[in-house]
Amino acid sequence: MDKGRWIITAGAFASMSFIGMSRTFLGTALPAVRSSLDLSLVQAGMFTVCLQFGFAGAVFTGGLLSDVFKKSALLLLGCLLTGVNLLLFGLSPWFWVNLISMILVGIGGGLTEASSDPLLIQLFPGRESTVMNLHHFFYSFGSFVGPPIIGVLLAKSLPWQWGYIGFGLFVVAVFLFLSFQKVSSPQG
Repeated sequence: MDKGRWIITAGAFASMSFIGMSRTFLGTALPAVRSSLDLSLVQAGMFTVCLQFGFAGAVFTGGLLSDVFKKSALLLLGCLLTGVNLLLFGLSPWFWVNLISMILVGIGGGLTEASSDPLLIQLFPGRESTVMNLHHFFYSFGSFVGPPIIGVLLAKSLPWQWGYIGFGLFVVAVFLFLSFQKVSSPQG
């Protein structure tokens, strides 16, 4: 396999892990988020609603977008939206800004999934089932590493915001790395 295909594949796998991690980070951090932002249970629950709302909308439209636009570009856009808005969620003390950032994290995840699934199928003809299973394994991997990461920070009495800022910076770093590679997806 050529270097470009490896880079796109690694980026798709990493991005899928970010989707899983964003879900379990929120679940683990929610009591601390609720306390520090002085939110009711209903307000705190809206973060999950917004995350899933953004995701559902982007997955629904993402297939159509993946047929029109370059899949690797949509994958990068998803990664950028996810990273920047994880950072915003960690930096903002305002409830409404945080709700919007969760919608945009969801949209980023939805674009990631809607573009990376068909992209990987194009990259691995005849191996579609194997690559899809591996791809979705990385969602699970992100899901189970998220709680211990944010949990350790909280157990050490560090602010939940630091977890989101670190997570966001990491996702943005992956976005930048992938952006500066000279690779493209096959047939757009």
